Amino acid sequence: MPTEEREKVERAYKAEQLKLQGNDFYKKKNFAKATELYSAAIEQNPAEIMYYSNLAAVFIEEKKFDLALE
Repeated sequence: MPTEEREKVERAYKAEQLKLQGNDFYKKKNFAKATELYSAAIEQNPAEIMYYSNLAAVFIEEKKFDLALE
């Protein structure tokens, strides 16, 4: 496998692991840590829409509806 492709797969795997950790913190209502982990997942794999959805769910739980206006 070419280096570039391998790195892409590794980033996608790491992003998924970060998302799963974020899910655990979300369930515990530790929204600050969930936000951190979902954001890190997005940095690793910005093409995965589910990570943005999970981050949006945190903002909804925290009632942070005006973030787009900041």
